[in-house]
Amino acid sequence: MAAEGSEKDIVNRLNDNSRRIRQLEETSRNLQEQAKNLEERVNKQKKETNQKTQKLEEEVDKLQDRTENLDAEIKKLQRKARKLVTEREFQEIEEYMDIMNPVNSSFVTEEEVENIVEEKLKEKRDSL
Repeated sequence: MAAEGSEKDIVNRLNDNSRRIRQLEETSRNLQEQAKNLEERVNKQKKETNQKTQKLEEEVDKLQDRTENLDAEIKKLQRKARKLVTEREFQEIEEYMDIMNPVNSSFVTEEEVENIVEEKLKEKRDSL
């Protein structure tokens, strides 16, 4: 009987050990599945992050190109602006045009000048 009890103990231990092994195997499979899922999520997020980073780099490149183009346009406009007359210069030109405008100004002929000079000279002689 002692052998029978010992056999039962051995069978019970084997059954208990088999149950524990199955539980450990199930736990191992669950952990492997969780690790696999976690790895897939990390890879998915890594891929999304890489795509977003690439898009951002493209946008930064576009912005740099636009900035360079704007800088070139600003320099071009500055060069053109240097060639334009200033407001003061424009006013001076306007004043000269007003002075030279035949509608507003009266010009005398050479003959009229000679007559005026003769009259003034005559007045001077008469007053002496």
